[in-house]
Amino acid sequence: MSDITLILLGAGSASRFKLPLKKQWLWSNDRPLWLQVADNFQTVHNFESTIIVSSKEDIHAMSNFADYHFVEGGSSRQNSLKNALEQVKTPFVLVSDIARCC
Repeated sequence: MSDITLILLGAGSASRFKLPLKKQWLWSNDRPLWLQVADNFQTVHNFESTIIVSSKEDIHAMSNFADYHFVEGGSSRQNSLKNALEQVKTPFVLVSDIARCC
């Protein structure tokens, strides 16, 4: 069993992106970017838990794609991370941004 939780931040509105679609919903290899990133991380390490932070509106749609743990983001990146950290049960955490993936 792993002692690391993966947190992927994706609750932003992508206001600087200048497209109607949020970056996390761009498609890569026939699936949304957020799912591609989450699944790619799973090939690197078997995390105890994967927490995906997103907007309330997106969580419902995301939950139709995969069975990850979803957490509603906050009013800032720091608040979004705080919301996710409150759900962590492992001693170690890896945090990444969905839109700035590996």
